[in-house]
Amino acid sequence: MFVEGLDLKNNDRPDVSVVIVNTNTRHLLIPCLKSLYDTTKQSALEVFVVDNNSSDGSVQAVNDEFPQVKLIANDRNRGFTEANNQAIPHCTGRYIYCLNPDTLVLKNAVDILVNFMDKHLDCGAVGSNLLNPDMTLQPTCRAFITPGWIILKHIFPRKLFPKLAGQWFPEFSPHDRIREVDWIIGASIMVRRETLEQVGLKDESYFIFHEETDWCFQIKKAGWKVYFVPEARIIHYGGQTVSTMWGHKVILEYYKGKHIFLKKNYGSATLLLHRLLLGFLLSTRLLYGYLKHIAGGSNSEEWSQQRTFLIEGIKLQIRPDFSHARPP
Repeated sequence: MFVEGLDLKNNDRPDVSVVIVNTNTRHLLIPCLKSLYDTTKQSALEVFVVDNNSSDGSVQAVNDEFPQVKLIANDRNRGFTEANNQAIPHCTGRYIYCLNPDTLVLKNAVDILVNFMDKHLDCGAVGSNLLNPDMTLQPTCRAFITPGWIILKHIFPRKLFPKLAGQWFPEFSPHDRIREVDWIIGASIMVRRETLEQVGLKDESYFIFHEETDWCFQIKKAGWKVYFVPEARIIHYGGQTVSTMWGHKVILEYYKGKHIFLKKNYGSATLLLHRLLLGFLLSTRLLYGYLKHIAGGSNSEEWSQQRTFLIEGIKLQIRPDFSHARPP
């Protein structure tokens, strides 16, 4: 998988190869890079930025302000997954760290993840604590989408039984201790080089969503563990990159990614169950929205956008689309 001809001894390798995929988020990318270099004191870095044909001056800004960064400038938007896969084979670090451009790395976060990986040789991948700009928690730990998960997720009254919900759904649990998890949000995920050599690159069937879910699934399937380390903290602006590309259609691409994951890893029957449940929920929301609108309780423009989204979402459950998505 990695580029042949690299004959580096361990003491010649950087500790971490960082891969950042950017699409028209120069205003976030430059502070992200600055925070990465400023807060990483112990670990030797190799940094790649893969730019998906940005028109906001991102490439020039990186060249001007961070000449040490290895820049890959695409002539079209190759998507998040494919762009990651462009850089990963060229990484020479002991660990590969995929980081979103809409993040700020807080004190020693990268060093903490490296130290954890060094001490836990069974760890194939590790994720950090993601925080909102106001320093509140962004749920990072997740459970795999199984048939039981699908049913419970849609019918379980989480607000009435928060402790029980935290046991079944890690995203609702306190993120205050190191723990083994199923998968972690891909905005900040570090993977061991040996693990990558075993499981391979990200699956490019996923254009932008759930590629990290599938990656962690393959990592655990190969016998490695996935951990969450809360002491490593990253501010994640969340959705800034995808909203630039997709706008209100971003959730539809999220559904597509989930469909691909379910069909690949659990089969058509599980996918059908998910489609039936989600189709029912979206139809219920459509009916509620319509009744609220005719009663005069919603703005006409907002209702028009919501109705279009809900109808498109229902259509996607009736006829799943597994084609490679492209930004509108």
